[in-house]
Amino acid sequence: MIEDEWKTTNQARFEHRRDLFPVVQRVINFSLSLPLYYGDRKDAFTFSTHLDGIIKSLFVKPIPV
Repeated sequence: MIEDEWKTTNQARFEHRRDLFPVVQRVINFSLSLPLYYGDRKDAFTFSTHLDGIIKSLFVKPIPV
């Protein structure tokens, strides 16, 4: 079921007119962020402590080069 929705989202991304692209892009960005907030059956949007590790790995800990 999720795979079908993913296909529908990508199809909408490429089939809409260019003047609608900013709106479609916002919907796609929102749908891409949902697994981050609600993956593993956690509500990281309400309880932000679930996002601590992700935020630290993205913005606090440097990436070794």
